Amino acid sequence: LERVRNRVAAAGVRNAEFVASDLTEHLGSSQYDVVLAIECLVEIEDDRRALQMLAAALAPEGLLLVHVPARDWRPVLSSSPPIWRHEVRHGYDRAELERMIEEAGLLVVETRGSYRRLVQLAQEMRDRIKTAPTWSRALALPPMMLAVWLERAGLTWGSEQAVFVVAVRPPDAPDQT
Repeated sequence: LERVRNRVAAAGVRNAEFVASDLTEHLGSSQYDVVLAIECLVEIEDDRRALQMLAAALAPEGLLLVHVPARDWRPVLSSSPPIWRHEVRHGYDRAELERMIEEAGLLVVETRGSYRRLVQLAQEMRDRIKTAPTWSRALALPPMMLAVWLERAGLTWGSEQAVFVVAVRPPDAPDQT
């Protein structure tokens, strides 16, 4: 958190707050314009409670952005871990995630897959070299960027490996805490 706080401050952003919190506990009421839940819900035992707390923390018309591994997520490389970091469940399907977000009192405005197997492969390669010397990580950056570009151009394979959801808190939604 300190690293991201420093980067944001250096960029001149003054209206962003980064807080370490237990997402299943009260996070505030109607105070945030945007809340992110990026690749963390699969690691939270009571994910429904976490979504309720995130929804309650949103100001009216605030946005919740959620990114989670897909239920059928699998590694590309056989030597990669078969689970998602500290998962307590193995991903979500779109309908299940949308239902959970709606049960938390939010309106889902967009749901889509965020990447397929080519970017998954690039991520697995990145995980293997993250402690390597800087020069070798720098050499790996162009192929990883190429993987993202190719995937955006539709040159990839396989099923969606993650789900991205945008939801909004209705202006008249009551707190769910």
